[in-house]
Amino acid sequence: AINGVAASDLSVVESEIIVRNLEVTSDESSANFSLYDFAAGTTDSLTVNGTMTIRGDSASFSQYGGTVSVLNQLSLTATDGDASFISDIGSNYYDAPGAITTIVNGALMVVGPTASASITESELTASTGITIQGQKTASFFTKPSAQIENPNVAGEFSKAAGAKTTVQKGALTVKGPVSAFYSQAEGIASYATGASIVSTKG
Repeated sequence: AINGVAASDLSVVESEIIVRNLEVTSDESSANFSLYDFAAGTTDSLTVNGTMTIRGDSASFSQYGGTVSVLNQLSLTATDGDASFISDIGSNYYDAPGAITTIVNGALMVVGPTASASITESELTASTGITIQGQKTASFFTKPSAQIENPNVAGEFSKAAGAKTTVQKGALTVKGPVSAFYSQAEGIASYATGASIVSTKG
């Protein structure tokens, strides 16, 4: 567990980490997790054989390439600011691999005054559900990366096929009383029991 009165941050770079449970929490400021896989031919990874919790005034999960596997629930909770989940390619080189995030037996929960998830050219799989719930606004975006030219073959570009998001046994829920927004540009989405985008005022 990583806990602080000030900001709490855990960053994984050029590493493979296996833990039972993981908590990144802050009593009075932000709590942030990041994984960066910048180098071609390497795979940085985090394996959590239990639950992963990020909680603070604001809370963020940022994964750029590499793999994250959580056996049970992955939850982000912000008490006063933004709760944000970001999954993206590791670097701007030709055909750079996207991030792969898997919640094997549980759900992804992103909760806060504003809550968001953005998946770019990456894969997100959750067994029982994905919930993005804001006390004000909530948003869920999937999109392709920018096309980058192959430095060895003129006119050949990276595929930029979009993200892949999967819920195997449950639903995607995006809920915010002021506004709730879902956007998918290309890519593949599969939600076993459907998707619910709910705003009571917006």
